[in-house]
Amino acid sequence: MQQVAERLLLGDKELSLPQDSVGPVSRVCVIMHRSVKAATKNFYDEMHRRAYTTPSSYLTLINQYCKMLKEHKKTVVENLRRYQTGLKKLADTEILVGELRAKIVKMQPVLQQESEETAKLLVVLQGQKNEAKTQETNCTRDARACKRVQVEVAKQKDECKTELEKALPAYHKALAALDTINNKDIGVMRGFPNPPLGVKKVMEAVCILFRDLPDVKGKTDWAVAKKLLAKNNFVKMCKSYDKDNIPQKVKEGREVFSQTLVYRFIRPIA
Repeated sequence: MQQVAERLLLGDKELSLPQDSVGPVSRVCVIMHRSVKAATKNFYDEMHRRAYTTPSSYLTLINQYCKMLKEHKKTVVENLRRYQTGLKKLADTEILVGELRAKIVKMQPVLQQESEETAKLLVVLQGQKNEAKTQETNCTRDARACKRVQVEVAKQKDECKTELEKALPAYHKALAALDTINNKDIGVMRGFPNPPLGVKKVMEAVCILFRDLPDVKGKTDWAVAKKLLAKNNFVKMCKSYDKDNIPQKVKEGREVFSQTLVYRFIRPIA
């Protein structure tokens, strides 16, 4: 029986059982088979029921052992492969960690420098933030000042518009009065050695308006006024005067050509 077991164990190439293990395993198989055979006799004596052990039972025992041994060997090989793979990964990881550690050590000065530069940049940004806040405050203050100026300008605009609306009727009446003046009327005014106050004041105002002419040169006396009256296009000059672009020096003498005064004295002369 032992020889049969040895032959079966050695004949299974897939089993690859070591030579020094074949003998002990074969003896265990024989012992197990004989112990079962003895147990069947005791079973009959106690239960009066027979259980048979045959050569095929012995062969089945050996084959089952070979099958279980193969399964366990596969399990062991698979576990060994897993352990080896894990060890390889651990070794690779250790190498990678070492490389990363070396890079970190190498980059430490660069990281330190960047950290210092970042700290400096934060200081600059904080300063810019404070400056921006100051500028925001200034802009808010300027916006309020501009708003006040805007309100004041709007107020002055309304006042100027009101004054203009008041002055336009007198202006149009003055233009209409100019249309009634003829050369004869101008000749009469030129002939005054000492003109009436109304004529004198009106011509003073006219001299102020045309103060930049060579014949005037800023003067407002009656002699200069007569030179203006002697011009053939005097009335046309008065009608085409650019009222929207009056020089500042002319504006400073505006009290002499009050609209009320002009209307008061031009019409009687006409």
